[in-house]
Amino acid sequence: DHEGESFLVALDKKTGRELWRQKREEGTSWASPLVVEHGGKTQIVTSASNKVRAYDAAKGELLWETTGMTANAIPTPVHKDGVVFLTSGFRGNALQAIRVKDAKGDVAGTPAVLFRYDKDTPYVPSPLLYKGQLYFLKSNTGVITSLDAKDGSVKFSERLEAVPNVYASPLGAAGRVYGA
Repeated sequence: DHEGESFLVALDKKTGRELWRQKREEGTSWASPLVVEHGGKTQIVTSASNKVRAYDAAKGELLWETTGMTANAIPTPVHKDGVVFLTSGFRGNALQAIRVKDAKGDVAGTPAVLFRYDKDTPYVPSPLLYKGQLYFLKSNTGVITSLDAKDGSVKFSERLEAVPNVYASPLGAAGRVYGA
């Protein structure tokens, strides 16, 4: 998405031929689309300033959407156990957990939205979903927060000593969370 005519396009991986194109009315955003499988179908989830949208990967048709992200969406969504987690943090704070099986049409205010969280969300780093917890870094200030991925309850939120600015996404391995 950019300040011109934004769009999502599917290309044939063997020929480069355009399979479909979906026009998008979005300003600039940098979040990479997320591919999600549900019920035998592939969805492409996009996070952007105006709306989060999911498209049918085969046809490009809009499946579901919602508002609620901040401007300049940069963090890439993550997915686990049928739930998509979306974050943004430029001039505000937004986190949404959306259950894909319940998502149809406009999901705002429906049971498809498992929880929302509006504090200390990331501007640049993507969240980490690791061992049942969602970890994210506050808008480049060195504050890390962890939520229970099932219900959104806060596990902890604390400042990382001597780490004033973090732009890299956290990584989980060997029972630990790493940052650079």
